[in-house]
Amino acid sequence: MSPMSEDFSNQLRPVVAKWDGFIAKVEQRLQDVQAEAEAGMDQLIATYTMDYGPIGAGFTALQSRFSGLRQKVSDAWDKISEELDEVNDQKENRKDEDSDGFYALSDQQREKYDALSEKIDLMYQHLAVNKSADWARQLQPLAQVELQTEKSCTQCGAPFQQTLYHQAVNLTCPHCGSVNSYNPGLATGMYYGLGVHSLAEELCWDDKMAQLKAEKAFEQWRHPTQLDFQARVDAAQTYWDHYYHVTKELNPGFDQPVGEAAAAKMKHIFAWDQPVDREKRIYLQQAVEAASNKDPDAMRQVAANRPHHVDWTDTGECIAERLGRKKCKWFLKIWHEVKGEKRDKKEWVNEELSFIMATVRG
Repeated sequence: MSPMSEDFSNQLRPVVAKWDGFIAKVEQRLQDVQAEAEAGMDQLIATYTMDYGPIGAGFTALQSRFSGLRQKVSDAWDKISEELDEVNDQKENRKDEDSDGFYALSDQQREKYDALSEKIDLMYQHLAVNKSADWARQLQPLAQVELQTEKSCTQCGAPFQQTLYHQAVNLTCPHCGSVNSYNPGLATGMYYGLGVHSLAEELCWDDKMAQLKAEKAFEQWRHPTQLDFQARVDAAQTYWDHYYHVTKELNPGFDQPVGEAAAAKMKHIFAWDQPVDREKRIYLQQAVEAASNKDPDAMRQVAANRPHHVDWTDTGECIAERLGRKKCKWFLKIWHEVKGEKRDKKEWVNEELSFIMATVRG
């Protein structure tokens, strides 16, 4: 818990120990829930392979169970966070090192909460993807039997080959010219629809997780930078390219070009992205780099090119949430000069720093 005075550290230690104990219990409970869920879903899949209704209900119940566990973790963190703040508020004549140490400790505990919440979410998603893929594998031989059933013209009885598997299709008989309508069998329709999707998701799991991580990181930033946005774009592009390559391999009836299919999925990322948003992200990226290097000349140059729609507090918050309290304090000292602030430098910096850190942690 350093750097903090021993007395202050001793007051915080029981709260941290209680939090760690709770996390350990949740970790064990997660393992039990996973084992129970896998067994339950395996039984549903084996019993209702051709009826997705009970299987879908099983996934809904599973999601509810993991959501309930996640809510318990959220409620527990709220209490722990309050207890930490209570200890901090009761500390009189606090030294600067105690204040900095407390915020560092509080951030560490918050990171534990974020990691556990993410683990719960990912465990459900991974389980859902794997079990959906298991269901698809059960469907595949049933679909193969349907596909091997000979198709023949309803008018002349001549046999011919079905060309699409996942949807209804009109086929012209090569012998008599009659148009025949064919619908996929039940197993075939489910396999080449949701089944192929599930298998593709399983095979692209690592890329999917990278995409979700980049998207979550982008959305969690109070003030995202251009690098955050580009990381989100790159991760999504990698996932969708891989996903549609796999889909095309699994489904011979999928005839859309991979690049075209992936591009359609990428459109939503750019649909609401305005030029002013991009301008702000680029500016903030430059500010973060200058603060990271503690380069006062670079920061003054960045300040000189600040977009009119970006407030200086946005810059401070962006730096604080990425680089922490000390780099934000350094930035504020530079900004006091750039702004031509008339108030006492130390007083102004400390006041603004307190406000920014409270906002970032809020």
